Amino acid sequence: MFHSLYIKRIEKETTESVSVEFDVPEKLLGEFSFEAGQFLTLKKELNNQEICRSYSLCSTPVSGKFKVAIKQIPLGKFSTFANNQLKVGDYIDVGRPAGNFFFKPQPKNSKSYTLIAAGSGITPILSILKTILVEEPNSQVTLFYGNKSPKLTMFKKEIEHLKKEYSK
Repeated sequence: MFHSLYIKRIEKETTESVSVEFDVPEKLLGEFSFEAGQFLTLKKELNNQEICRSYSLCSTPVSGKFKVAIKQIPLGKFSTFANNQLKVGDYIDVGRPAGNFFFKPQPKNSKSYTLIAAGSGITPILSILKTILVEEPNSQVTLFYGNKSPKLTMFKKEIEHLKKEYSK
């Protein structure tokens, strides 16, 4: 089931990617409850063709935000539209959170986690990373994150900020 959601914020993450934050009305918050690592499916009619694409949530469940990142793919119809035409104030059809790749924090845990991501694969990992840092304060996490170049590193500043804030 899809719901038409208002686009609250768009940020240019790199020259090839944007993050898109949706405003989920209070009456839909129960339906949009998610676990770190899950994804949203976005639907849009482009050139008389319905296109659905799934993007991992990069926000955390406790943040109250519903945010995905979209990397522009060469000849990608939806990703090109999202990076070049989508704007704050638009509405887009969004499916409820889904997916079996997720993390459920255990606040009493004292574990050591290793997370590995490359390129835009950081999106579900970022949600998981932030969830561990906030909700498992006695756990440690190491992130290995590869990219083509520093300028194409999605969420570079946010990750650097997390490193400073949570390094022991």
